Order: sequence, then C-alpha cells, then structure tokens
Amino acid sequence: MPTCNNCQHIFEGPYCNQCGQKAGVGRLSIHALYHELVHAFTHADKGILRLVKELAIAPRKVYHGYFAGKRKTYFSPVMFFLLGIGLLILLKGQLFNWDTKVTGRANDYERLLYGYQKLRYLFAIPIMGLLTWCFFYRRYNWAECMVFWFYCWGFTIAVELLICIPEFLWVRQRHTIGYYSDWFIWILMLVHLFAAFYNRTLWAALRCVLLAVLAYFVLVYVNNLISYTKGLPVNFNLWYIFRSVFS
Repeated sequence: MPTCNNCQHIFEGPYCNQCGQKAGVGRLSIHALYHELVHAFTHADKGILRLVKELAIAPRKVYHGYFAGKRKTYFSPVMFFLLGIGLLILLKGQLFNWDTKVTGRANDYERLLYGYQKLRYLFAIPIMGLLTWCFFYRRYNWAECMVFWFYCWGFTIAVELLICIPEFLWVRQRHTIGYYSDWFIWILMLVHLFAAFYNRTLWAALRCVLLAVLAYFVLVYVNNLISYTKGLPVNFNLWYIFRSVFS
C-alpha cells in the first residue's frame, strides 16, 4: 500500500483518505505546474472561469449552494477575491503608465490608492459582513455574509478587469468610462444582493438596496482613511461622502 507524501498516512486507492492528496505525487515539473495553472482556471468542477460564469448567469445558485455546504463545488471565495484584486492592481498600474504616455497625466493619486486596494477591501469586507448579518441574522451568520462579499466583490473585480480593455483602447476617455462603469458595477452588486438575500418581501428588498448604498459608502470612507494616513487632503463629512457615492 502507498504512503502519502503529504501526511505519511498509509492508504489504498488513488487518493489519501486522510488529507485527500493524490497518490503517486513525485517531483515537481514544468508540465505539472502548467497543469495546476490551467486546472485552477478551467477545471469543470471548480475552476475560476466556471465560477465567474455562474456568478454572471446564476449567482443565486452559487451563494445558496456554498451556504448549503457545497464547498468543493466552487473555487475558494477568499482565493477568488485575492487573485482578482492582485490582477486588478497589476493591470491598473499598466493602465496608468499608458495613460501617462498618451495624455501626460501623472495619475499619482490614483496610483497611490490602487496600491492599497487589497487593504481597502480587506477592511471593508468584515464591516459589510457585519452590517449584512445585522440585516439578515435570522437566516445567515457573519461568516456567510462575509463569504457573500468575497464572492460579490471578487466578481465585480473580474468585471473591472474586462472594463480595462476599453480604458486601454480609449485612454483619453478613461475617466468617463470609469464613471459609467461604477454605476454598472453598483447595479451588479445590487443584483447579487437580491440573488443572495431577497425572499420576496418588501423589507428584504429595501435592505438589499440599503446594503448596496452602504457598500459604496464604506468603500469611499475606507478610501478616505487610507488617503488621510498618506497625508492627502480628505473630507470626512458624512453627507459629502454620501453624495460622492452617486456623483
């Protein structure tokens, strides 16, 4: 009987019944590494591309399936978010370089803030998870509400990555594209809130709309806090921030 290279457990069959690692794992090779990379994005069971597709066409199925315990069916919500935000920060950096080359704009403020996007979201997700739990505590716990925001914001980040394409092509109109894309992303976020939490009552619908507004409010406020720590002038007036969400 084989011995698992990962946990040293003796087992029978193609997979270790202690930790789940595949039998016969040997030294790393370029082929194996390439296979793992392709597997992560395209695997039929839980690849990233499949997750993005299902979050686009059947978000309710994803959220309620994951809440119900289908953890192996879908790509990890935390890893999905972290990979997405990492790619966005990298791509936005290239976009700012291209913008500077074409238009001469320095984009120093945007460069600084996008460098802290991961920190911004990681602060905002527990806050939004707690607010969501306060609204829907009878059906969901805090962890489930945080999973929702990892998936939801991970998906909106995937959409932002696609929006980078027209921003590169029409870089002089980048801020106009960004303005309308912010509205589009807000609508997507609202759709996902309804998919996860709406139960055909007016009160649930109102809570979903309020959470969508609060989500942008929290992101803007955390953004201002980061700017403040970097010595940039910011306005912490709550009404000013609220108006800036939809201006």
